[in-house]
Amino acid sequence: MKRLLISLIAVAAAMTTVPSCVEVQPESDGTGYLNLNVEKDAPNDTIYVSPNTKGAETEDRKIGIKIYDNVGDLVHEAEDYTAMGTLELRTGYYRAVAFSGENPTGASFDSPYYSGEQNFSIRRGQTETLDITCRLANIKVTVTLDPKIIEKFSEYKFTVTGNDSSVLEYNQDLANFSREGYFPAAVTELTWELALVSKTGIAYNTLSGTYENVKPCQHYRFNFSLKEEEPSTDIGGSIFTIILDDSLNQKEYDINLDFGKKTPVISAGDQNLENLEHYDGDPCSISISSESHIESLVISHDDPALETAGLQRSVELAGAGADLLSELSAIGIVTDGIVSQIATKADGNPESASIDFSAFLSSLPEGRYTLNFNVTNGDGAAETAMNVNVLGKRPSAVINAVSAEEVWAMFAKVKATYVSQGNPEGFGFRYKAADADTWTEVAAASHDGASSTFTAEIRGLQPSQSYVIKAICSDAEGPETSFTTESAAVVPNMNFNDWYQDGKIWFPGVSSDNCFWDTANKGSSALSIFPTTPEETNVISGKAARLESKKVALVGLAAGNIYTGKFIEAVMNITKPGAKLDWGIPFGSRPLALKGNYMYKPVAIDQAKAPYTDMKGKTDIGQIQIMLTDWDEPFRISTADGDFVQVNTDSHIIGYGTMDLNETTGYQEFTINVDYRDRTRTPKYIVIVASASKYGDYFTGGVGSTLFLDEFELVYDPEQLN
Repeated sequence: MKRLLISLIAVAAAMTTVPSCVEVQPESDGTGYLNLNVEKDAPNDTIYVSPNTKGAETEDRKIGIKIYDNVGDLVHEAEDYTAMGTLELRTGYYRAVAFSGENPTGASFDSPYYSGEQNFSIRRGQTETLDITCRLANIKVTVTLDPKIIEKFSEYKFTVTGNDSSVLEYNQDLANFSREGYFPAAVTELTWELALVSKTGIAYNTLSGTYENVKPCQHYRFNFSLKEEEPSTDIGGSIFTIILDDSLNQKEYDINLDFGKKTPVISAGDQNLENLEHYDGDPCSISISSESHIESLVISHDDPALETAGLQRSVELAGAGADLLSELSAIGIVTDGIVSQIATKADGNPESASIDFSAFLSSLPEGRYTLNFNVTNGDGAAETAMNVNVLGKRPSAVINAVSAEEVWAMFAKVKATYVSQGNPEGFGFRYKAADADTWTEVAAASHDGASSTFTAEIRGLQPSQSYVIKAICSDAEGPETSFTTESAAVVPNMNFNDWYQDGKIWFPGVSSDNCFWDTANKGSSALSIFPTTPEETNVISGKAARLESKKVALVGLAAGNIYTGKFIEAVMNITKPGAKLDWGIPFGSRPLALKGNYMYKPVAIDQAKAPYTDMKGKTDIGQIQIMLTDWDEPFRISTADGDFVQVNTDSHIIGYGTMDLNETTGYQEFTINVDYRDRTRTPKYIVIVASASKYGDYFTGGVGSTLFLDEFELVYDPEQLN
């Protein structure tokens, strides 16, 4: 621990915390001074900073200082406080932070970080002493191995892992057991492992343990001692105690490693004997090692297919003669020649054997096979089974899991990568609904051999449905993954069949409590002018919406319009008349397009205001827009104040589409594609707005221009757009 004593000339003692948003002066305006010097005291882990000694030698580690005022602003800092000299400060409240080293983000060696802080006040005409204690702000780890461990084991590796996934590793190759390790303060749990390998190559079970409630300024000293309870000339049956001595307390574990167990060891190298995968031409060798003489080595099975392939139900290899070895070699089982000599070896000498099954397994039909091994020496027997999946010809590629790059309501864009092991062909994908039995295959739309990737767009999916998918090629397939399609929400009353009246005012919907669309009717209702009304004659089906631009006193024009949202109020002002309305209703899906039907009968523009006065006399234009946004609330339009959605610059607009309307002879079908500016964000609101006069927001249009709308729908299926 570093102890930092800071003397302040004209500095008050530490005080209680002052609210950071209020500036307070202890007395009237004035200044005080901060003067720091250093000396080194005898204790190895202590540095005293005092006002009386200048130029004294310090340890190499620098101590930095940062000073903040009461609102949290940094007023002074120094990488080495000894170079600060005398610092003049205004009277007031302050916080001093002392630190040494780099604040770590992960585990590292030889990099301690110390920090400490204290509040203080500067008062005019007084001298106070401020005491800051710099403590270790990370967790310290050291490890020591008993010389007996180093003597009796050929390999020894010790790792400590924090619950932030940072790791310190000690091993004899790095020769780093003398180094100090440090973990960041965020670590609250340490897990340690000690792996040992004997001089004869036997790997023992890894020892491990966990410390919880780990905190900064704690030192975990791992001191591993090997205490044998019984004398032995080699690694015999020993019980030993591992002592872990840390700064908090001493922890002891009595662990019986049973080093005296000398039964044979059967392995397949790095492969898992319980579940081997074998392709034609793969190597597959079994190794047997023993601390003493091997008396018996038996291979057995009860599989008729293996017997048909030429392998007897039980074969003894210890002391096997040339005829048996030749017979085995003929079917692809080759020994290293040692097994035939095992019986002649002297007791007590380490022995080993190797049996190569590579050619034999490659000759078998595809399937799962089990071979049993039973090996006996003077100390006991070892028995294990080798389970092999014979898979035939190796596939041309190893295919990785599918990545769903984009998932929409009725389609998904997917990608997969692979590692080529030949010349793979027939790339594609196989998918099905999570609760279905039948798979559907889709060929890859593109394949990039340089990056070993292939992609496809899967169509025909259903909204809000979970799917299972895997990537395939002609002779291989990848693991299964899953994804869920988005919802395909609808906006109620898109066929415009529902209307109700409140007095004389028409509203689209069934009632004021269940209304998703609105118009500007309420704004002109005082003059008994209603630009938007239900239509029952010129329709596709049921009813339609009739939008007619009408002349209104003061403002000049009330454009026939309809939109998703709510009319708020009319602004009755002679110089700046207008209306306030909210655009947008809650909506969380991503349609691809808006489809519907319209009939438009425009007239010449006879009402015009800036900035569109030059359009007077031109034929009026209608408009339909759709936008998907992630606003946190509906957008408040104010025509009087000029507050409109800025379609081209509003960063909250995720997708947008628009269409200008010209005169038709009857109903005409339209499709407005939504251009998604961001294909990863999810909308919160949808705006659909239509107007008989495109520039009606600016009171510009033709009185009498009439737009009929009917049978709108949102499109989620890309097949409907082709």
